[in-house]
Amino acid sequence: MTKDSIIKIPYARISTNNPSQLTSLGNQYDDLQEHGTVITDINSVGDGMTQNLKNNILKYKNKKQIELIVLSIDRISRDISDIKFIRDNISFITETREKRRYNVKDEWKIILQSLVTANDELDQIKKRAVKDNIKRKRAIENNEDEEFMDNNEFLKEKARNRCKISLKNLSKIGIDKKIGKNLENIIRRSQFINSKKEWDEISQLSISIGGPDLRKNYYNIYKSYSKSVNTIYRLTKTDVIDLMKNIIGTNFNSTFVNEFINANIHLIRNTTEKVDANNVDNLVNSIKKIKLEKKKESKVLDAIKEFMDVDS
Repeated sequence: MTKDSIIKIPYARISTNNPSQLTSLGNQYDDLQEHGTVITDINSVGDGMTQNLKNNILKYKNKKQIELIVLSIDRISRDISDIKFIRDNISFITETREKRRYNVKDEWKIILQSLVTANDELDQIKKRAVKDNIKRKRAIENNEDEEFMDNNEFLKEKARNRCKISLKNLSKIGIDKKIGKNLENIIRRSQFINSKKEWDEISQLSISIGGPDLRKNYYNIYKSYSKSVNTIYRLTKTDVIDLMKNIIGTNFNSTFVNEFINANIHLIRNTTEKVDANNVDNLVNSIKKIKLEKKKESKVLDAIKEFMDVDS
């Protein structure tokens, strides 16, 4: 067997988009790059092997032997049922943390034991998370602990850190920081567009970094905007992904880019207070309706009082 008959698949994975885990994903990516194009996933290892990883392995089925390179075996899965897929389709697993290479055919029982251990650890992590969430909820409800008091500010800071790390991870696939900041600006501003002026400004940003003119892509919407228009428009996630692909081109890494988009959309939609003009109209109409009902109710009461000759 020659080196040419083996295809190496470096694989990085984290379970959540917490800032600390996003940093870990970037670090894993850096460590694995020397082995080839890194496959990445953000998906709980408790869910087992991802379809993304399986598809990348099956691409080479019956053509070459597969060597999967990971930080540790628990990055592949924590589900023992995945041992069958591993035995059927992977020849070698290399753990960079332990600097060890496993021959799956001869050492599959050791790999299975690693999955069992990882699964047990996952159960413990889940139990701790449940306890922590209960503690946080009680502390917030009872105002007992300053650590948990300003939960809203805590979430905002977490969202900002997530954006910061997602931007840093973009640089790992060759995205210049200045372009990344402009993309960040475009995504955030595109979530609340309520005038032609804002369309113009966002379009100019896009053009300045080699992207399309959004006024042409969304001409009918752009044309309809004027001072009298009382509505807010936002680019959908699909729109933003297409925009990013247009700008980034062949450097597009779905995990890093998707996380970058999700982080910035989440920050703006969930931590920034924006007033939707349509909601304002609904609110005004509701208030008018309530006032009208009270006015009717008052007239009925007046009529009853008059009939019964009761002083007000």
